[in-house]
Order: sequence, then structure tokens, then C-alpha cells
Amino acid sequence: MAGRTPYVGAHASLSQMGGVQHRAQTKEKATGPRPVWVDQFQPTKNHLRPDIVRILNASYPTEIPDETGENLIKVNLPWYSWIEHRDNYHQRSSVCSAGPWAGNKKKAAACRGCELYFGLMKRDPITGKMKPGAMSKRNMYSFSVIHYHPYHRVEQVDEDGVIKRNNQGEPYWKWVRCEIDNCRYCAEGKLVLPAHKLHWDMGVSHHTTLLEKDEMLRRCCKNCRSRNSITWEAFVCANEECEHPFFRHGETKIKEEDVFDAVKGRMLCPVCGTFDVPRQYSKCTKCNNPEPATIFDVLLHVHRKVSENTNGTELKIDEWEEAYDGVYVPSEIAVFDAEMAKNFHVPLDLPKLIRPTDIQTQNRLFGAGGPNSQEWQAASGDQSAEAQPVRQPAYEYGSSK
Repeated sequence: MAGRTPYVGAHASLSQMGGVQHRAQTKEKATGPRPVWVDQFQPTKNHLRPDIVRILNASYPTEIPDETGENLIKVNLPWYSWIEHRDNYHQRSSVCSAGPWAGNKKKAAACRGCELYFGLMKRDPITGKMKPGAMSKRNMYSFSVIHYHPYHRVEQVDEDGVIKRNNQGEPYWKWVRCEIDNCRYCAEGKLVLPAHKLHWDMGVSHHTTLLEKDEMLRRCCKNCRSRNSITWEAFVCANEECEHPFFRHGETKIKEEDVFDAVKGRMLCPVCGTFDVPRQYSKCTKCNNPEPATIFDVLLHVHRKVSENTNGTELKIDEWEEAYDGVYVPSEIAVFDAEMAKNFHVPLDLPKLIRPTDIQTQNRLFGAGGPNSQEWQAASGDQSAEAQPVRQPAYEYGSSK
């Protein structure tokens, strides 16, 4: 018997990976300013001219809590997971430093954002539920993506508009999206390339939209290049030496949508004890060797739509194109930089790029006072804030070690 050891095997689809991770995370929303990095992609809001992107497949080692909340399991995910804190009082943002135990106050590492987030929550007198205060928190998911759109190389400048230079007097560069119509960089004659590699950061709503599109794409076969030709035959135990069937197509009395919802989570095999998401067996009506497509095999046409019910946006995927032959590298990029062209298909090192904000920087961003300090009680609209003492950071949430 393998025992009830939580696991997410390499056979898992993106929806299964996302299903396990989403269920392990607390559901939080965030408002206010976003962290800004160089080479950060954000889909256009112009539905008449959607962005054409290719998401790059990657493998980022990730730790998430198991169902008991007492242990961590390790899984390789094609997206990089992190938590964003937004301070709507100081209008600043940070990357959470609490680590994989961010939802567990006793096990989390030190994080000023978490300390303030939980410390400033108040109970809604109408619903009785706890509501966030001035500090918010949101689960984020980042992909490496190639955006097939013109980008200009421009000099980086400081707050005073002075060009930043290295010790040799050479300017630091960044790549900026071309505005196409009335673009200032086109007018200035700045160097332009037809595509650029960036990171695409999103919350759970946009992430879920991508996973749903991946589920749809898995009905398309890369082997024979047919669409909507793949159907599921069975979902079985992930242990290849067991493969006990959980669901068989045509035999189960459960609705298909309920089957697909169930297999997004880990299932305990009654025969061998393997605790993992089920393995899927499929068939293609056009060939004998079905090979499901994924979001990493196609070009997506995307844009953002302002949500009618929230302050956020909805991710819209207008259409998609087969790109099964690999990542397309425009010839202009090879002419400009052969090394860039050679590594165009390689995902970005997102863990290095999006690193947790250290405590010292968090103190500088959010102030040294704790949730009960005069400053933060005022930020939460507490009229008795003047009576509250200013506390020095005690790292109530997690350990500073």
C-alpha cells in the first residue's frame, strides 16, 4: 500500500494542478497599486486589436499545504506562485515574505504585510464576516510569455528624467510596448523589434480563465491536428501499476461536468492507497495516437474587459491558433541579438525576478508601527486612533528568524 501520501504527479493536467493549488489557498482579493517590474505584460483593453501571445511551458518547484493544513507537499507547476500585498493607505505594494505557510499564523515566516492584513481586519456588523482593512492580500500566478507585438528599446530614466548609466557611461535599456497609433518612440526613431518575452502576472480569476481554455484545448489533437476530436475514456488511479478506474465514460451515472470537477482534486485509491489526481485515458476520433494540446502549444488572442460587478477586469480569449511546430522567433531578433534569439523559447527565471520583499524594505514601505498604531488605526478609519500607542514592529505574524 502506498499510503495516504499527498502528491501531484507529472501526468496532471493544468486544471488538475490549478484545482489542487486553488483549494489549498485562501481566497483573497486586493485593490490599490500593483507592483511594477520591467518586462511585465498586461493584456490590452482594446477588443478590436487583441494581443497575440504564446505562453511558455516551465517547471517551478512549489510547496503547498496538504488537506490537513499540517504538512507541505512539493509539486512542479508551469507557473510561479506568489502573494501580493497592497497598502491602500501609503499606496505601496510588496511581495509576501511569509512563505508557503502564509495562511498559517503559527508556521509562517515574518511578513509585515501579513501582520497588517490580519491585524487590520474588522467584523462587518451586517454580515458578521471579517473584512480586510487598508492592507490587502492576493494569490498571484505568473507565466513567461512571448508577446508578438512591436517593442521599442528605450533608455531608463530616474525620477528626474535623467538617463541611468553604468560605470562605463552606457545607458540602461528597457523594452516598451509600441502604441502603434501616435507612438512617441516611433516618432523618435527608437529601435523596434516585432516581439518580446515578458512575465504575465495574474490573480485567480484570470488564472482560472486560462485553465478553462486549457481544458478546452485538450479536446484538440496535436498528433493529427484535428479539433474537438479527443474524448475521455476513463479516469484511473495515478499509480501505473494499479490504475484502478474511478470513472469510465459511458458507465458512470455522474454528470460529465461533475466528473471533471471531481478529478481536479486528489482522490484516494481504494486499492493501492495512492493519493493523487487521477490519470486520464483518452481517444481521438481522427487518429490512433491522441496527443492533447495545451495552452503552451498555441497562440492566444487576448484582451481585458472591465468587469461590471467588480473593480477588476475579466480576461477574454477571443481566438487561438495552432502553433504545434514550436516557438516562432522573428528573424529581426536573430539579427539584433543571436543569443536572445537562441533563448527566446526559454522561460524567465521568475523566482529570481519576483522575490519576497525583505522585512527591512517592508518597514520602510509600510512604516514601523503595528496594526494598533495611531497611523494604521487612522488608515482604517478608527476615530479613537489618537488613544492608541505606536508600536514597534514585533513580527506578530510569523518569525523574524
